[in-house]
Amino acid sequence: MEQMINKTSMYPSLLSAAISAVLAVACFGEPGDAEAQTVNWKIPPDPEIVAFERKDAEIVTQDLVASPFLPSHEQTASGPPKVVRIRMNIVEREVEIAPDVFVWQMAFNNSVPGPVPVVHQYDWVELTLHNGASTEAGFRVNDGSNLMLHNVDFHASTGALGGG
Repeated sequence: MEQMINKTSMYPSLLSAAISAVLAVACFGEPGDAEAQTVNWKIPPDPEIVAFERKDAEIVTQDLVASPFLPSHEQTASGPPKVVRIRMNIVEREVEIAPDVFVWQMAFNNSVPGPVPVVHQYDWVELTLHNGASTEAGFRVNDGSNLMLHNVDFHASTGALGGG
């Protein structure tokens, strides 16, 4: 009976060792596998699109909408890259979040979270940030000059000042 208990208590240890070995092989694989995985997954860029000149691009203006909705757009680009012009109005306002509880809110286009621009790979984006609501923005919350500094985090973008 004692022998049987030892065998059964040994099974969890064997199972742990087997799982560890499988995970180690899956994570590390054979030498050289990592290089093959990082190179082969990419789709090579179309040289015609990469060489497309900005001066030849169609200029479009994207009308942003409040989150969680997205502006009108094509799911897949149907032509050459475009210059997409986007304007965001930065607004500071006091908002009541519960009865008699107010917070100072910094909003983009009068919404929190701010609107989500949608562009395609290789498009050029011209983003204009307008600091302060005015009659030009379609709404007026303060005197047109914001008191606080604002920034925009460019996630998933590359290029000058755009991250990686």
